[in-house]
Amino acid sequence: MYVPSVVNLTAEPSGASKRLNAGAGVLKILSDNGYAWDGTNNDSILNAYYEDGFICSENSDVKYKAIIIQDTTLPVAVMEKLEELAQEGTQVIFYGDLPDRQPGYAGGKYEEEDEKVRNIAENIVANIHCGLVKSETELMNNLSGAKGAIYYEKNENVRFARRTLETGGEVAFIRNNINAATTVEVNVAPGKFANYYWLEQSTGEIYRADVQNNRVAFTLAKVASIILLCEPANYAIDNEDVSAGLPLNLEIVDIMGEEAIVSIDQFDLTVTADNIGTATKAAEATTKIYQSIELGYWNSTTYLDGELRYVNAPGTYTAKFNISPEAGKRYCLSLGSVYNVAKVKINNEEMDALAFSPYSLDITEQLICGENDLEIKVTPSTFIRFVGFSQAFSDSGNTDIMYTYYIHTLIWILRMRDWSDRLTFFLMWRPPPRTKNPPYRRLPTKWKALTGPITLLKVRRLCKPLSTQPETC
Repeated sequence: MYVPSVVNLTAEPSGASKRLNAGAGVLKILSDNGYAWDGTNNDSILNAYYEDGFICSENSDVKYKAIIIQDTTLPVAVMEKLEELAQEGTQVIFYGDLPDRQPGYAGGKYEEEDEKVRNIAENIVANIHCGLVKSETELMNNLSGAKGAIYYEKNENVRFARRTLETGGEVAFIRNNINAATTVEVNVAPGKFANYYWLEQSTGEIYRADVQNNRVAFTLAKVASIILLCEPANYAIDNEDVSAGLPLNLEIVDIMGEEAIVSIDQFDLTVTADNIGTATKAAEATTKIYQSIELGYWNSTTYLDGELRYVNAPGTYTAKFNISPEAGKRYCLSLGSVYNVAKVKINNEEMDALAFSPYSLDITEQLICGENDLEIKVTPSTFIRFVGFSQAFSDSGNTDIMYTYYIHTLIWILRMRDWSDRLTFFLMWRPPPRTKNPPYRRLPTKWKALTGPITLLKVRRLCKPLSTQPETC
């Protein structure tokens, strides 16, 4: 995707900066919707030509499908070149408003030159493949035929760059920009490629990518990146150079095409804490088992009679489910919503802890034919306890509660190994309120624990090679 800043970067550096900032709206829309784009300047546009359905440049081998302009001030020469390209078949799209002026004084004839810019702009949008758009929806509709050979479904967390190779293949660098895992759905041009690879840039390892029906979806770890290489049938990497498995930062590949085969609605919940049913602290910790319960919000006053409202101790959910695994199929356990961390055991085998969405695990190798045991241990936020103390002190005014509050504060600080955690604690901590309406809303309130829904999914394909096949019935 060719997104010009339409300025001369050498002659007008300050103007270039302003116009690039002005184009940020278009750039974000394109990036969010899976388009690869490059910036340009006046010289590149003037040296561009249209050939075989693509915009080409004399200074580069890269080809483009459209020119998008979010600027109302362009030189007359650039507008004339855009008109020429549009007449030859180039898709030229103006975003926001049509250009209505040129940047110079033009020897005092600036009004006359501005009029030329306006007239040329009208001529350009008169072409059926060009236009003026004012919203993201209109822009996407106009660009529906300009998707690249590799693109992803809308995702505000991802950015990527794509290039065509001499082999006829395509390579895409895909990056997760947020501090949490994100799921990316990538599409590739049908009928163009036959060999697909993941390139792990941190290790130099090459892995085979399982692209089926021209699509692959994967969970990319927080602030991680990966390279997807798509090659035609006549070019393949030697098998001895391809590693088994998947790159480390790909956690789950393609949970699309899933089929929910088991829904788990009833659990036993075991909690050991010294404040079950109270906002403060009992004489000693007790263990309570809630049998055959549905999932619910711990912070609710009605769920389990509100007994877990201020409990920050872990809760262990257990259940049993029956399944007849099919050979060659993959099975994922989806926990739905979790606050904040979940540790899962399948048939007493401990799995990886889940601290970020999506809360899903591949449990194919852990399943057995018939009855399976599921255990999910959820740890809520540590700040819940302080909310309880604040509530109790506000209701009673008992200074003993206030002293207990400060003692627990000191204990939690001493338990923290990382100074950054201690700083976060201090920023969020509040002393016990002395009013009837304490400001605990300043404290974290998402202490819902495990809210589900819990489902077992049969998925279209494997996210990694199985070391052993699941037991079949």
